[in-house]
Amino acid sequence: MINYTQIIKQAEQLPFEEQKKLLQELTQLIQQKEKINPKFDKWFGFLSKKVDPLEFQQQLREQ
Repeated sequence: MINYTQIIKQAEQLPFEEQKKLLQELTQLIQQKEKINPKFDKWFGFLSKKVDPLEFQQQLREQ
């Protein structure tokens, strides 16, 4: 089985356009997995209700 270091070394040898394509495909793969196994937002439970982020930030600044 190939390991992380070997993958990086191989990716470094790819032409620039293929590196970009690889990055795009890996990004899509990760996004698909996040949809299957969503992570809790790091602020989960921080606020008791949904609020507008900009409005919340403004309120914090006013305090």
